[in-house]
Amino acid sequence: MSKQIRELLILFLIAFIYGLSVLAFRNLYENNSQKKQSDWNTTVLDGDANNFYDRAVSLSSFKTYDQDCLPAVAYYRPPEYPFFMAFIFLMFGISLKAIIIFQILITSIIVILIANSCKILFDKKTGMVAGILTILYYPLWNASVTINSELLSMF
Repeated sequence: MSKQIRELLILFLIAFIYGLSVLAFRNLYENNSQKKQSDWNTTVLDGDANNFYDRAVSLSSFKTYDQDCLPAVAYYRPPEYPFFMAFIFLMFGISLKAIIIFQILITSIIVILIANSCKILFDKKTGMVAGILTILYYPLWNASVTINSELLSMF
């Protein structure tokens, strides 16, 4: 294994562990304060998250994209996120926790892509600094622990 791949793998692991720790601390805060900030402990989704969830459940049950969904809303939603959720539901069952873990993995991949892109465009040191700064960018992790399509669109 080359040194470059090893460095990116270490950065990926740091990002993944950081993402899991953000989720753990947020979960601890939610349990102590009874204030919902993530979808980890959620059983009822609202707004766009509920629309995406309904479509994903419909697709994972091998129904049409808009079956059992509000028909007026179905055609204003991009299909990438419901298809992503449906794939996870088919693999692991209907679980929001599995979606959030996969979103943390995607966020860790985003960190690697930014670090590697900056390494290619500039130099190795800039790439590592960009990767570390991306890990510390909290709104990215905030998007990874909620059910929304922004993270997948960003990827």
